[in-house]
Amino acid sequence: MKTTRFLLLALVTATLAISCKKDDATPASVSKVSTGLYVLSEGLFNNNNTTLTYYKFSTNAATTDFYAGVNSSSLGDTGNDMIIYGGKMYIVVNVSSYLEVDDALTAKSLKKIDFKTAASAPRQPRYVVEQPVGEYQSHERRNAAQLDEGFRRVRG
Repeated sequence: MKTTRFLLLALVTATLAISCKKDDATPASVSKVSTGLYVLSEGLFNNNNTTLTYYKFSTNAATTDFYAGVNSSSLGDTGNDMIIYGGKMYIVVNVSSYLEVDDALTAKSLKKIDFKTAASAPRQPRYVVEQPVGEYQSHERRNAAQLDEGFRRVRG
């Protein structure tokens, strides 16, 4: 009986000693995507739950909400459109009324560009297309706005 108790105590002590390990203090680096596909899900209207998923062809695996994992924040409310152009990814977030600009290889956020009127009313952008001079977006008034190349201002 004493031997069984001793062996049980030794087993529990060994298990606890082995299971404890110091966590690495080094934060994980943002990895670049390889051959794969981004999938934009607009989410539910007014729920602020747009997601960007990355599907990797070589492993047949999808990383759900890839954007949130990289940026520790959500994309916003109702993502409508997305393009990759010139090494950047442009995501139109309609109800939140901005254009999200990310690095196309890492999905790391570079800039959020608000689309508001002079009176700060949301313009609610819908689509984005690339042009040689700048990116164009259509919004709820069915007209287009153009971004200058340095993203300093929105024209239109």
